[in-house]
Amino acid sequence: MLKINIITLFPDFFDSPLKTGVLGRAISSGLLKLRFVNPRDFTEDVHKTVDDTPFGGGDGMVMMYEPLKKAVDFLLTSQNKSKKEVKQKTIYLSPQGKKWDYQKAREWGEKDNEEKIIICGRYAGVDQRFISEYVEEEISVGDYVLTGGETALLVILDSISRFIKGALGNESSAVNESFEQGQLLEAPQWTRPREISGYKIPEIVLSGHHKNIKQFQYFMSILITAVKRPDLLSNNVIKKNLPEAINMAESLSKEELKSCGLLPESLNLLKQ
Repeated sequence: MLKINIITLFPDFFDSPLKTGVLGRAISSGLLKLRFVNPRDFTEDVHKTVDDTPFGGGDGMVMMYEPLKKAVDFLLTSQNKSKKEVKQKTIYLSPQGKKWDYQKAREWGEKDNEEKIIICGRYAGVDQRFISEYVEEEISVGDYVLTGGETALLVILDSISRFIKGALGNESSAVNESFEQGQLLEAPQWTRPREISGYKIPEIVLSGHHKNIKQFQYFMSILITAVKRPDLLSNNVIKKNLPEAINMAESLSKEELKSCGLLPESLNLLKQ
């Protein structure tokens, strides 16, 4: 079972998202356990103050050291009382952190011997002294600013849920998807009818020849990645297969190529 402790000012934010889909199934079946701790519960003033104006001035308020420290200490003490040989890692969701990616999601989802404490920041940030003393890793979900770490955490939880053993109805779904095979995007997919509005499913997909279909899907993944996310094509083996993938695509009819989400001019650009 994967355990994640979440320090947030807004635990109610997660009520609905955590009840649906794969993530909801992982939680309801006991494969993922989440524990919410609110820093306001560790304040002593009547207003339950958790933020203050920053020294030196600046826009917005900053989350204070003491409530966060007490929240983390509470979780660490609780874990020690349980007498379990489980390491706890403290993580802060921040635009200054390392970028969250597929490999990280898989690592977290498949690793159940480490209990995590995740801090969701709010306002203009967190007192740096707390980060320096307690945070072991900072993580970012992208180069943009959110109103709080809660939204970022939902992205992280949803992405790791697919790798928790038993969470998916079909375990192979997490393998046959974008980013799994050498950082490639997933090949196009279709359903009935075969032809619609000038789009025609490639003949090879209907051939029943599984080896050829697999090769077609691999080549399509290379092409789709090269067109949409060329920054992912760092693998030399993949680059080496690009010319053959282009040749395969050029053998398709105009209607079949269109059905793959590709255009002749896109292939011509890839040749350059």
